[in-house]
Amino acid sequence: MSIVTTSLYDCYEYIIGLSRTEGSCYDPKTGFEIDYNTSYSGLYLDEILPLSRMLSLEKATENVWYIANQCRDLGVKRFVRDGQQKLMQYYRLRNQPFKGSIGRIRHKKDRAITKDYAGVEFYCKDYKGAYLTVNNIGTIMSYAGTVDVTVYNNLGDTWGPYTLNCAEDTLTLNPITPLDLPLHDDIVDNLIYYFMYETAGGQPRDNDLSCNCGSFRPVFNPNKPYYTKSFSGRYGWANYVMIGGIETNDLEFEQEDYCASLMMNGLIFDVELRCHISGILCEDELDYEASPTAVSIAYAVLYASAIVAIERMFSDTRININKITDREYFIMLLGEFEKKYNENVEYIAKTIDPLKTDCIMCREPGAAPYRKPLLT
Repeated sequence: MSIVTTSLYDCYEYIIGLSRTEGSCYDPKTGFEIDYNTSYSGLYLDEILPLSRMLSLEKATENVWYIANQCRDLGVKRFVRDGQQKLMQYYRLRNQPFKGSIGRIRHKKDRAITKDYAGVEFYCKDYKGAYLTVNNIGTIMSYAGTVDVTVYNNLGDTWGPYTLNCAEDTLTLNPITPLDLPLHDDIVDNLIYYFMYETAGGQPRDNDLSCNCGSFRPVFNPNKPYYTKSFSGRYGWANYVMIGGIETNDLEFEQEDYCASLMMNGLIFDVELRCHISGILCEDELDYEASPTAVSIAYAVLYASAIVAIERMFSDTRININKITDREYFIMLLGEFEKKYNENVEYIAKTIDPLKTDCIMCREPGAAPYRKPLLT
């Protein structure tokens, strides 16, 4: 099995195989088992770079299969990086990423909430490819102690509870394991996230979302959301979500609008709002039978993996480069693989379907799409 574990690369699992060879591949030294002959695209690394060539990279704790698998994973990561950079030559981001705080620290008095629950609602723009990441939840409460915040959405999912520390009338920051929340789901028109807590423990202070003055007046209205406009700077988050404080006696969340207000109910959020551009390269499943672009993605990963392997041979301090058998052949092979890799990455960037995401726009609106024959 691949050792790539980050969700960013999930859809590349077994995009290429290591070898068609039948047999067991279990390394008793490391306990690492590789499903090396699974390839969803039908492409295999050892068919362009024989694994026997990588034997010189073996170590006491890493056999040739482990090393080949590492090269495949690094090849995937190289393609994702280069693919994103190439895409940005032909497209531009619809909105710039936002990283910062939502909610103001300023507060004057305790609130007087009479409902059982209070919190903050994030009403999301339907934004395919975009994500809200919460890194820290600050509290400004009228008491010292803790408060448990649970996150709900309008699909019935929950996260938490997150036990947050509180200091009386003072902002207390609470780092959490980054919580990644998508801004799009096919089932609903708009995803909604609710960060809720019980009010039995005490009242929050009256911090708010904004001063509601100047050019930014964030009126919470699902029928006329302000994220349809354009914002920058400290309010750049408003390009992605509409936010309001809510109070309720139940957690059924059948209503879309709980008369959300400017009040943040004692909460402040440190967030990132951005697009996962890599999602346009590989979303859900790659169809190697019907999509020439998917086939080119597989070939790009194949060549990138082979490039990584050769580069490792040339950079390994244990190997005398001048004594590598067929050194000139490897140099020629590296150049050939780099050329084919770059050609496929270029083809992918020019033929990818931009409708797979809401994150990008053509740099030259109205220009005819580029097409050329599949490169292998």
